[in-house]
Amino acid sequence: MKFLYLYVFLVCSLQSYSQLDYSHQCLTSESLIRNSDSCEVTLHEELVNSIFPFWYGTPWDFNGYTDVPNEGVVACGYFVSTTLKHVGFNLNRYDIAKMYSSDIVKTLCFNDYWVEEDFEKFLFRMQTMDDGLYIVGLSSHVGFIEQVRGRTYFIHANYIGTNGVEKELASSSDALSGSATFWLGNFTNNAELIDAFKEKRVIKKLDNIE
Repeated sequence: MKFLYLYVFLVCSLQSYSQLDYSHQCLTSESLIRNSDSCEVTLHEELVNSIFPFWYGTPWDFNGYTDVPNEGVVACGYFVSTTLKHVGFNLNRYDIAKMYSSDIVKTLCFNDYWVEEDFEKFLFRMQTMDDGLYIVGLSSHVGFIEQVRGRTYFIHANYIGTNGVEKELASSSDALSGSATFWLGNFTNNAELIDAFKEKRVIKKLDNIE
């Protein structure tokens, strides 16, 4: 029995340390972004390299809304809204996550978006885009698109399979290819969004969204 207690103690201790590491990383990332001479580049790098990796493997669930990576389950909208809140965006993660995917894009990207209705055209368009992070709203899904050095990645809470939150090549993503519509929002290269971040303005549903 004492070995069982020891095992439970070690597991709980590791979880606590992991949570502390994540909380510390969020504060560090926010500080680095706010004090950077190139806020948009640092925002991209910190999310992809320092924040998202904590979430990889967190199970997807349609009703998931965990605030802690790899503890509980998370829906696609909550993965987007929660990670952004954790790096310092002034938003209500519940309100954002409950929106339609297209409305999430419109809201977070201040109406700076494009619409494609063909997967191959979407991939081709991404090759013409500047490096950075984008938000994509699909027929019934939402996540981040990373364009970097000619490669396109989809970072999302995957509802297909058992991987949960993951980063995958966009060209081989079943979640992407299965969508009939692609709402592509300009995120890290969005001057209005960066200003909202720096000024800590509340990001909420836009007036033109029903």
